[in-house]
Amino acid sequence: MKFNEPIGSTEWAGLILRIPLGLFMLLAALLKIDNLEGFINTVKSFGVLKSEFANVTFGFLFPWIELFVSVLLILGLWVNLACIVGMILLSSIVYAHGLFGPQIPFNKDVILIFVLFALMFTGSGRLGVDFQKKS
Repeated sequence: MKFNEPIGSTEWAGLILRIPLGLFMLLAALLKIDNLEGFINTVKSFGVLKSEFANVTFGFLFPWIELFVSVLLILGLWVNLACIVGMILLSSIVYAHGLFGPQIPFNKDVILIFVLFALMFTGSGRLGVDFQKKS
């Protein structure tokens, strides 16, 4: 093995990036959906959205959109769309929480945004629906 060369094909990079990220987002979405009222109250507590309607709408739609994005990522279907929507969702969390957390010197959501951005360059990778459609 040479240390200055990739160890494999970039066709596998998309798979390696999207499956764990998709599963992470799936679990996060399911936890929010399981306690939807609690998540809506969390959205209200941020105080970012000014109207009650906006808070309830955003709090209700966010986990379902996150679920949709996670399924697309896991399947490797419409990966670019999933990445863009995922980056928008995660950016809204970063905006609400701030760039840095109170106890840690970084925000995991910023890292996930960069992973989604990288995934747009690699594509779905092997075993993804998008990859199979190209073949």
